Amino acid sequence: MPGRADGDRVDLDELLADGDRVNARWTRHGHHLAPIDGRPPPGRPLTEKASAVHRVEAGRIVEYWIQIDRQGLLAQLAPGEA
Repeated sequence: MPGRADGDRVDLDELLADGDRVNARWTRHGHHLAPIDGRPPPGRPLTEKASAVHRVEAGRIVEYWIQIDRQGLLAQLAPGEA
């Protein structure tokens, strides 16, 4: 949703650390105000769920893997969805 929603709010749902790995899970809330994948913006609220695993060395992130619930976002863009 970057650059595609206004009034964004990100809620950190979970933050876990074990050894050199840190897992973050969050929910992002905003409004559909610009085209996403060619779909016009009706101004409806959107929610995007995502998570990331970070590998840390010497206090720095050296690798990360991000998962975004793209299907959940696309389902909200379907015509007639509220």
